Amino acid sequence: MNKADILNMIKDAEEKAERIKKSAAVQKEKNLAKAKNEAQAKITEGRTRSKALYENMLTKASEEIAKEKELVLAKANRQIEALKLKANAGVEEASDFLIKEFERKANGA
Repeated sequence: MNKADILNMIKDAEEKAERIKKSAAVQKEKNLAKAKNEAQAKITEGRTRSKALYENMLTKASEEIAKEKELVLAKANRQIEALKLKANAGVEEASDFLIKEFERKANGA
């Protein structure tokens, strides 16, 4: 092998190495773009799931609050009715007492 052949082989090897380097750089960029797209898709999916979970939790909490409100209102209404009955009984007792006292005074007792 002469000097020119060796120089050509070196030149060919350097060109081949440069092509491999460029090909690797292109592949690296493709892989990075693919990874970014996949990451973005996962982020979007995560946000969608989080939003759905949040809305589900909010709906359940609202339903529970509405049920609790109904229970509290029903209990309060029962207490109000009991107080009304007690108050009405007190009015009847007072009326009966006043009538008896009036009758007693009227009869001269």
